[in-house]
Amino acid sequence: MAIKIINHSIVFILILLFLLCTLEPIKRLQIHPKFKFLKSITKYHAVYAWLLLILSLIHGFLAENTSASISGKIVWMILLLLIVFAYFKKKMPFSVWKTIHISLFVMLTIGIIVHMTHAIVL
Repeated sequence: MAIKIINHSIVFILILLFLLCTLEPIKRLQIHPKFKFLKSITKYHAVYAWLLLILSLIHGFLAENTSASISGKIVWMILLLLIVFAYFKKKMPFSVWKTIHISLFVMLTIGIIVHMTHAIVL
């Protein structure tokens, strides 16, 4: 029972971290002065990504062995690829890197939706 509560808490934190990661493009926008805190939140984008990777791994270990664990492993590998490619940003043309990063992000988002739907339905 305690493990289930901890795991559900981790899932809540994972959702928040994912949402914080999606706020990254906001720092390039002209933001109204009352929303300046969004720029300060987004400067920890890389930290959020690493926390997302580590906590999702812990979530995978704590979760029961269900059919949703396969989709979770696929999503985790996409997230790992997303983080690894982030370190090649300076070694490739920015437009190529941006295309790869956005493509992996879209795959990650779809994968998370499929994983959560699969876990809830089953």
